[in-house]
Amino acid sequence: MEEYIESLLYTWREKGKFGLSLPFIVGALRLKGLLNSSASDSFDSVLNQLQQGSGTFRLAYCDKADDLILAPVNTRPDGCRQIYNSGHPTSLWIQHDVLANEGSDSVELFNAMWERYGNEVESERYSCTKGKYHQFKPDDLALIDEAFDKIA
Repeated sequence: MEEYIESLLYTWREKGKFGLSLPFIVGALRLKGLLNSSASDSFDSVLNQLQQGSGTFRLAYCDKADDLILAPVNTRPDGCRQIYNSGHPTSLWIQHDVLANEGSDSVELFNAMWERYGNEVESERYSCTKGKYHQFKPDDLALIDEAFDKIA
């Protein structure tokens, strides 16, 4: 699944953009049949994949999107702290002020992100425009197809 997430992110970057929201990634993977479980289980699977991935990812606020976006990074991102899973560091970094505890773990991350995005994911509003979520538009679907075609 990591290769599909990375392909989505890199295809988006090729368009001159920086990153994608977590709901967008979940929605794209669900649309393409890679996540067939409930909305919350699908969301949890994506968060787990990001933490176990071989790349490093940053989840931080983006002014243009007016929400948190996920982006691949090469180094420890400034203004972010690493998420831990069972006391072990993961490959996911999150903006300092998003979670309450300094030693935030994957359970706290899921709870906070599900509280923030659960209704959107359950309602299949995956795409974000200026902080507002809506169903995928034709441009979104084209991006998803392009990203997945690169893997096929």
